[in-house]
Amino acid sequence: MLPWAFNAPANITENKFRGRELPYEGEDQLRQLRKKYQESHVLKRCGNVIQCVPLGDDAELLGTMKKFSVFKDFVLAERLVQDSAIRFF
Repeated sequence: MLPWAFNAPANITENKFRGRELPYEGEDQLRQLRKKYQESHVLKRCGNVIQCVPLGDDAELLGTMKKFSVFKDFVLAERLVQDSAIRFF
């Protein structure tokens, strides 16, 4: 395991992690959400939903609760690791 992986923002247990989902309403909505929440969330569009993972316990809760799989939602999990690395270094 890489040393910075311990600082990943999501608590990943049994290859699953919690986040939220919002309905995707258009590119303007996604752009505005990314701008507003860039410091507190990882956001990724997946079809007709926006996957959202808060980066801290005090982050605003957006959308409805969702349990993600590291395997099924690999791109989102990868983004979380990338974000962790960027924030760490």
